[in-house]
Amino acid sequence: MTVTCGVIYTADVLDRETTKSYWLTVYATDRGVVPLYATIEVYVEVEDVNDNAPLTSEPIYYPAVMENSPKDVSVIHIQAQDPDSSSSEKLTYRITSGNPQNFFAINPKTGLITTTSRKLDREQQAEHFLEVTVTDGGISPKQSTVWVVVQVLDENDNKPQFPEKVYQIKLPERDRKKRGEPIYRAFAFDKDEGPNAEISYSIVDGNDDGKFFIDPKTGMVSSRKQFTAGNYDILTIKAVDNGRPQKSSTARLHIEWIKKPVPSPVSLTFDEPFYNFTVMESDRVTEIVGVVSVQPANIPLWFDVVGGNFDSSFDAEKGVGTIVIAKPLDAEQRSIYNMTVEVTDGTNVATTQVQYRILCVQVFHLFVEFVQFYRITVPSELKEYPMGAKLNDLAFGEYFEACFHLL
Repeated sequence: MTVTCGVIYTADVLDRETTKSYWLTVYATDRGVVPLYATIEVYVEVEDVNDNAPLTSEPIYYPAVMENSPKDVSVIHIQAQDPDSSSSEKLTYRITSGNPQNFFAINPKTGLITTTSRKLDREQQAEHFLEVTVTDGGISPKQSTVWVVVQVLDENDNKPQFPEKVYQIKLPERDRKKRGEPIYRAFAFDKDEGPNAEISYSIVDGNDDGKFFIDPKTGMVSSRKQFTAGNYDILTIKAVDNGRPQKSSTARLHIEWIKKPVPSPVSLTFDEPFYNFTVMESDRVTEIVGVVSVQPANIPLWFDVVGGNFDSSFDAEKGVGTIVIAKPLDAEQRSIYNMTVEVTDGTNVATTQVQYRILCVQVFHLFVEFVQFYRITVPSELKEYPMGAKLNDLAFGEYFEACFHLL
């Protein structure tokens, strides 16, 4: 305040969001021998200017919604507040990226995100990364953005599928066995996940005499019975998932029993005593992930995985030596398989070791957040002002490197 004319002026930057008003006591006195004085109360109300961007209640939102949901199913309600009184009730919400196919809609006034008539398909895209921009209604509007990571939950909308509808194999005749001897593995895959993708197998036709039995978890068909050359067996194998409601499919297994080959004077030998393969955790069931070859190669051969096949995750195609994925891989459960592969020509037998290393491909949701809200006052004459802003890294820890820029 000027002492001669009583003009009140500001001594520092006022912030209405910190202090909305001030009560000042003004004291005036004369210069007489016995000074006289008077006081007056001055009420100063700080008028608002639009100097704050809207702030959401969370830095990142992680909602979930079921695939195939109908239109107008609520996904999440984005709530924002603006410290400025002039624009706090005039917020506008919009999805600015991550929604090119219009799977989602947002109410521009309330911030409620809902599904649209476009059906979500988890098997096509399991997560959607939406960028939502909130804009206030003040003069020189300010805005802020927030990420919404929508997880699409699985519905049992896919049935198990066999790679082939009909499997045709030729096997050498065999004698009766006390223990069940493997014949052929017919496995299916399901595009769903969790219980919806858990498959059980059964023989539903062609086994009236009970010669065959099947492992309900792996799909391996075995038998203890005797089989003679010239006979045929045709089995119908059913794969059923564990979803609600359950879905199923079938495949036929044609087995032709042939005479045992004449014993060969030439021993079977794998081209390599040890095979080493690397596969990705994300590789699909039925995908070929390796080939083991044998000499001589111009005779009928039968391959099988006889050891180290944890949870029956792999399978060797009977007549060609290609190794395929038979179950979804999980590197956290097992990252290395040391398997024994056997080949026979009906009389001679050879084995080799095959190692599989499972690589885990992690998808990081790379988001960072400031640990606090920063407000600083900078002298106008300074060209540079040192300031530190601290981030919380939500993905990579010590391996994380951040870049800052002004919006």
